[in-house]
Amino acid sequence: MRNLREFVNSSKLPDWHSFLKQLKGDFKEHFKVYACPYAAALYNVRKEDLVEEVDEIRGAESFLEEVYGGVMMYL
Repeated sequence: MRNLREFVNSSKLPDWHSFLKQLKGDFKEHFKVYACPYAAALYNVRKEDLVEEVDEIRGAESFLEEVYGGVMMYL
């Protein structure tokens, strides 16, 4: 814990936006950022309103289908 605290206090930890940019650059097509459609609707946010690193507004079912390669249904 002490090492983590020192790392954070040293200001070497990037902000979330810089970190997303770095991950998108390092992993290209293997790293996707999806925004929650329910939260987007609740806050009246469109994809154009989000940072450019967000790939799409997609629900969990789409994400799970992509990751696991098939349709999953939770009832």
